[in-house]
Amino acid sequence: MKIRKDTLYILTLLSLAVIIITGNYFTIEYLYNISKKNLLNNQFESSIREAKEIANLLEKQLQQGINENIVIQNLQAAIENGKVDKNFICMYDTLGVELCHPNRERIGKLVDSNSVVYSLGEGSEQTFQDIILSGKDGGGLRMFNDKNSLSEIIYAQRIPSKPWMVASHANLSIIKAQLDSLRDQFLLIQIISSLLIIFLSFLSTRWISSKYENQIEFEKDALAKGMLNLAALNNELMNHQKQIPLNASDKETSGKQRILIHWRDQIIPVAVEDISYFHTSNSLTYIYCNDKNVYHSNSSLEELYNQIDNELFFRANRQYLVSINSIKKIYRHGNNQLKLEIYPQPPEDLIISKNRISEFRDWLSS
Repeated sequence: MKIRKDTLYILTLLSLAVIIITGNYFTIEYLYNISKKNLLNNQFESSIREAKEIANLLEKQLQQGINENIVIQNLQAAIENGKVDKNFICMYDTLGVELCHPNRERIGKLVDSNSVVYSLGEGSEQTFQDIILSGKDGGGLRMFNDKNSLSEIIYAQRIPSKPWMVASHANLSIIKAQLDSLRDQFLLIQIISSLLIIFLSFLSTRWISSKYENQIEFEKDALAKGMLNLAALNNELMNHQKQIPLNASDKETSGKQRILIHWRDQIIPVAVEDISYFHTSNSLTYIYCNDKNVYHSNSSLEELYNQIDNELFFRANRQYLVSINSIKKIYRHGNNQLKLEIYPQPPEDLIISKNRISEFRDWLSS
């Protein structure tokens, strides 16, 4: 099935788009998850620092002899009316009673048990109430059973000299907003980069394709010219074969009419016109005749070439001396080479190198 060029370009563009968009989707998901993890860890570390700093500050005030009620009042005054939908500080005692909270109505109430704190990185979990009642530092990602309550990052720090726990809360709505903004940025960058990559890839494909098509057209033209040249060569071969006299009596020749062959205990004269080609291999010279008989000669290929009619025989290469009457067809071979089809079939392909093609043409047209 032949595909039109414009259809092929469209399919290429669609393939690039699918591959790049799919790759970018997984890239965005990976970067988003990595960024989410980093933001949660950073916020958790920030909550730890904040809880420890306030706990240390309260501990110093107590060590300076400030009454614990005044310490509690000062902390309450500092955090009161703070926005609980963002980051805030509160304090509990280890009985679970809330001592300080931005919302004064929460003071005196017991910590609820409807939330679970998942440790970041460790995989453990416990209720927030258990953390407060244990009096041990701890925190993580706090999830509420009540779907209307917002999840948060929390860390509780024990004040050494008192059964108090300072808790730093960070509402996840802020982190979620940051993540959404980050995801939008990732998405925008990926869309722009994807469109740019698709466009540049499409242009590159078109450019490479055009170069390839030009090369194909050039090779087609060269092949067509080569076919014409081959046709001309074969026509010259046929015309030359018709012009060669069938008998030596038709004209005076410049070489021997017969070659003496030592065959067993006999000396056999072989007419040159009956010889198809001479072939040398491993320092031995073989004479192939039209009747498929093969003889040996003690003469080298060069010596034989100097003895016979050069209009009738052509030195194709170092291994072959071929008669024009034995050539049945001329083919193009490799890069600027010719292959001769001769009879009888030679032991190997008879190739004329590009350096001898011009001489071969002149020989055919002489």
